[in-house]
Amino acid sequence: MASGNGILGSRALVADTPQSIAQPLNSDGVVANLNLVNRNQYEVRVSVAVTDTVNTFDDDAYYIEYNTTLYPGSALERSGITVGAGQYITVSANSDGVTAVAWGIHYGDPQTLPSAIPTA
Repeated sequence: MASGNGILGSRALVADTPQSIAQPLNSDGVVANLNLVNRNQYEVRVSVAVTDTVNTFDDDAYYIEYNTTLYPGSALERSGITVGAGQYITVSANSDGVTAVAWGIHYGDPQTLPSAIPTA
């Protein structure tokens, strides 16, 4: 059963700092789209993964993008990212000036989360 949709999370990324921007609110997970925008006048490198640990690229990270070049003023969009209960969409960039936004739909029964995603 679907429950809730829209923006799941957003962050202005801090250089070289993994930041989780979304997690499922329901028992079965979330299907998400992710958009990264380079607001700089120079290229940056970005990484995206589904992780089991908040704000960390752990050993079990499932990388979707790894050190991918994002050119000045450009955007990268990934769709159909499936995230299970207890997992996070985690992103990083090698520079400030990158915005990450995730949106999608939760499915399954509502669950109680231990806490909101902390700022990295």
